[in-house]
Amino acid sequence: MNALRSWTRPRSLRLQVLRLLAVRVVGFGALVATVLIGQMVAVRPSAAPFETTPSALPSWTAADQAGNPDCVPAAAWPAGSPATAVVAHSFSDDLTRRIDFDDAWAANHNATDTDDVWVLGICS
Repeated sequence: MNALRSWTRPRSLRLQVLRLLAVRVVGFGALVATVLIGQMVAVRPSAAPFETTPSALPSWTAADQAGNPDCVPAAAWPAGSPATAVVAHSFSDDLTRRIDFDDAWAANHNATDTDDVWVLGICS
């Protein structure tokens, strides 16, 4: 019964405001702490430059045709015809050269993407 009387007993305005503010300050502090901890553990993107696909992809040129007279552009090669070699551009060393068809196939179909080649022409 004493507990009931103490709970219903009139309190001063000062005590009620103090209790109200204390609860709000503790709640606000918990919220701020949660946000700060979340910001500290958040993953931030790297500032390192991102390698993208070149803006101009290599294409079959007159110089390629002059250097490889028995080759034709890849788009002009008849489908299903066997080839012995290809003229390919390698992005890893930025060179265009003639390589065996089997080597180009192996480079483009292995698990490593860094050694892939861009086929420009096909040679008979």
